[in-house]
Amino acid sequence: MPRLLIHFARFGPYHHARLRSAHEALGPLGWEVIGLEIAGNDATYAWDETKTDGDGPKVVTAFPGRVFEELTASEHRRQLPPLLDAMMPDAMAIAGWGGIDARTCLSWCRKNHARPIVMSETRDADGRRVWWKELAKRHVISRFDGALVGGKSHRDYLVKLGMKPARIAFGYNVVDNEYFGEEALKVRRSEVRRQESEVRSRRSGAGDREPGSRSSFPLSEFPISAFPPKYFLASNRFIERKNLLRLTEAYAAYVESFQF
Repeated sequence: MPRLLIHFARFGPYHHARLRSAHEALGPLGWEVIGLEIAGNDATYAWDETKTDGDGPKVVTAFPGRVFEELTASEHRRQLPPLLDAMMPDAMAIAGWGGIDARTCLSWCRKNHARPIVMSETRDADGRRVWWKELAKRHVISRFDGALVGGKSHRDYLVKLGMKPARIAFGYNVVDNEYFGEEALKVRRSEVRRQESEVRSRRSGAGDREPGSRSSFPLSEFPISAFPPKYFLASNRFIERKNLLRLTEAYAAYVESFQF
C-alpha cells in the first residue's frame, strides 16, 4: 500500500480536518495517509493538544512535549531522517519550504525517491523580495514534484519561481465546513431555547398582575428568533498582518449597501 505523509510544524484542529479529508479521498484509492507533526506545542497558537480518534489517520509527533520554535537545526537534522526511514513514505506533502524541518523532509524525499509536494500559501505581495533570495527559492522549488496551494496568488508566485502551472493544484486552505455547519446549528437551537425560556418567564410574570397593567406583555411582543441565516465569521489571531481593520471596513460597506 503506498503511503502519503502530510507534514505540519504542529497539528491544530483544521490540520486534523485536512488530514481526515485526505484520508477519506485517498483511502479508497489504496493510499495510507499519516500525519507528521514536528512538535507537540508552539509559541504562536494557543491550541490544546488534539488527539486523533481511533477511526481516523494517525499522527506521529517527532518531538512530543517540545515547543517548535525552541528546536535547533541540529535537532531537526538528527531526529527527522531516522523517523522518516522508519515510516518510508512514497510521497510527502510538506508545509512550506523555508523552515529547516521542511527542507530536511525535502532532502530526505530526494535522497529516497519519494515524491515531495509543497503546500504553500505564500504570495509575491507578502513582502519585499530580494533577487538573491528569490534565486535561492527557485532552486528549492525546483526540487519539488508538485504543489498544493490555496489560491491564484499563491499559484502565481510558485510559477514565478519556476514551477510549471500543470504541477500546481488548488485546495490547500480548506476548513471543515460540516463541523462549522453543525456547530452553528447547535448555537441557533440554543438561542431559540433561551428566548423561549425568556418568553415563558415574562408571560408567567405577567399572569400574576392585573390584566391590562403596564407589566402585562402579550406573547407577540417577544418573537422567537435566532441568529440570521447568513453572517460573516472571522477566525484568526488578532495581529496587524491579519488586516482585521479592512475586514470591519468591508463589513460596514456591505451593511451600508442595503436599503433599510
